[in-house]
Amino acid sequence: MAARHALPEDREQIARDFQAVVDACSDDEARIKANLAFNTSTYLATRNEFFCPIGHMLLISLPKMFRIASRG
Repeated sequence: MAARHALPEDREQIARDFQAVVDACSDDEARIKANLAFNTSTYLATRNEFFCPIGHMLLISLPKMFRIASRG
């Protein structure tokens, strides 16, 4: 949905956020922060009101999931 509804500035933000994820590959906390930004910019680009509350819930649950996953 983001690919279909994103505006050019949304695509630019998604690209910047993705690059931040790539750049933070060796720093767990920076990678978690960057990954949250990437996921947020992606769901916002969908322009789907249903995703907004889900996105807010993900901002709570994803950091915990990422921290667990980063432990290996």
